[in-house]
Amino acid sequence: MEKALYQIFWPMLCYLSIGKVIVDISQDEVSVLETIRFFNLFQVLSLRSEKFADTEKLPSVIQKLLKGNPKRVFLTLSSSSISPLFLSFPGIQKEKLKQIALWDIEKNIPLPIKDVYYATKIVSTTVADGKNTWNVFALVAKKEDINQTIALFENMGIQIMQISFLPFHITSALHFGLNQNAAGVICFAQNSIDLYVIWENQVIQFAHHKGDFKNPDKVAIKNIAEYFSSFVKKRIVPLERIVVIDKSMDKIKEALSSILNIPVSFPQKEDFQPSLQKALDGHGERSDLLGFAWKADPKIEISPAKIKSARLKWAVWRNTVAAFLLLNILSFVLQPQIMITEREYAVIQNAKAMTPSEVQDEKARTLARKLQEAEELRSYESRYKELLRKMKETKSSGIESSNLKMVLAEIARFIPEEVELKSLSIQGIKGEMLGLSASSDGLEKFVVSLANSKILNNVVLQKADLIKDKDTTVVDFSIFFGVSK
Repeated sequence: MEKALYQIFWPMLCYLSIGKVIVDISQDEVSVLETIRFFNLFQVLSLRSEKFADTEKLPSVIQKLLKGNPKRVFLTLSSSSISPLFLSFPGIQKEKLKQIALWDIEKNIPLPIKDVYYATKIVSTTVADGKNTWNVFALVAKKEDINQTIALFENMGIQIMQISFLPFHITSALHFGLNQNAAGVICFAQNSIDLYVIWENQVIQFAHHKGDFKNPDKVAIKNIAEYFSSFVKKRIVPLERIVVIDKSMDKIKEALSSILNIPVSFPQKEDFQPSLQKALDGHGERSDLLGFAWKADPKIEISPAKIKSARLKWAVWRNTVAAFLLLNILSFVLQPQIMITEREYAVIQNAKAMTPSEVQDEKARTLARKLQEAEELRSYESRYKELLRKMKETKSSGIESSNLKMVLAEIARFIPEEVELKSLSIQGIKGEMLGLSASSDGLEKFVVSLANSKILNNVVLQKADLIKDKDTTVVDFSIFFGVSK
């Protein structure tokens, strides 16, 4: 009976996005989590895990752990296929962060940017040396690895709704660092360790190291201690305590306590989000996975464009069906209140066809007067909107002409010899330019000059693709920009 109810209602809950199936793939283990989340209600239905020794056995392990043949899953990866980066940018304008972060990512990876998927997210802001510092979390993964994973699920007839990096979602489960002091967090995985400094529930410092930290030597423990000591020396905010998430790491907790003059402890129940505390009773060691399931949206995802597009289409379809069903239910419930008699319908039709002075029936005369007033109001409103539209067109055409002259003059100042513009378009105070560059250095110099312009703002290098033939290589680029008022 229970199995039959599960097979009937669980797909329905998943369809409504109340139920969620999450698959996490680590270096040698697959975990499947089924949860229900409805407003503040959060319930773990099941958490199943199984290790695998060979990647060829991965599909059979996933199929074994999945129940009810789900059509859609949320995928998290805690394996080495995703590399996390933590980037800090002091004194930079927020509008320029995206492009500068991309340049930093290119410096920190051994592959061309075209061969990887990447994502960035601003996670906090701090003040150092009197400057606002943007702290940005970035994920980088080889396209080949991600595409193979997507194909694996597609071959099983399962649609991936999003792909995220699991370790970072421990911060979705935690609930501390809310006072004037910060707290450190140490999370151990099989082949890596993550070190966080959290203040006001925001990550202000992060480090990811690969290696066997389940059996750390004295050098590893010393390096961990020095990481937190260096933060204390920066004097951004006092470090109140350090929390070791894995309770099996009692040895490292004691070692750090003896080195640092800071309390080191395992997390208490009140250190986690109140909505998760009940669920953590049986699954405390997977607080990162529960934190991801509890959050409506991930802090950061590395899903390719086709997954984001498919998710958007699915959301539109699901919401359309839900709205249709809701309207049908409301029409059934409210039908007695909206029904009118045949005589009332005739009175309304007469009121529409006559002027108030021609109507004999008092009720119809009142209706005719109201209809006449409504028609006059609609007429005035229509004429007003048309007048506004014409004024806006007249104004914008003059602005665009003036802006175009200013932008052309500014581009002529900065454009290097190796850059050639193909087209330039401006709509209001926004514009786009397309062109070719004989070198990436020339393009970079051009973009930096535009970004420092007093006339242009919000300059973003939207696209930069290498085009090769037998003799030459050029960069096909697209730049979005705004025009200062």
